[in-house]
Amino acid sequence: MQKALRKNGEKRRRLSLSILTRWYIHEKCIASVYHNKDILAAIFSDTALLKSDEGDACDKALATYRDDEFWQEAQIVLSLIEPISKRLAKFERNNCTISLVYNQFEWLRMHRVYTRTLPDCRLELQEDVLAVITKRQEKFAQRK
Repeated sequence: MQKALRKNGEKRRRLSLSILTRWYIHEKCIASVYHNKDILAAIFSDTALLKSDEGDACDKALATYRDDEFWQEAQIVLSLIEPISKRLAKFERNNCTISLVYNQFEWLRMHRVYTRTLPDCRLELQEDVLAVITKRQEKFAQRK
């Protein structure tokens, strides 16, 4: 269905589930749902499919899909975790140096997503994420 609904040349991510041990999978899971909203719309408009899969899980999924706040919060979460995911990927490289780690922490602490007002995002949430970044940076600095 996804292939049929894509615009010519457009690429989409596959839907994926998250697992607790991989940090980037959480971002990938949320992004795959968020960026495939139109595919999900087609699925939820298929009445034959919905009738064949009646039940609580389907009802909950449909309610979530129709919830504008869910999509707004998904976009906020992606905005907040994407910079972290990109920096963590740099930490996993074979040529990662201590100076690179320090540099990436500083980059995160100064990132606009954490230092400027993010539309529809509670300031406390941005401050909490920034506090976690700062705490991790301090913990890393104590190891050397």
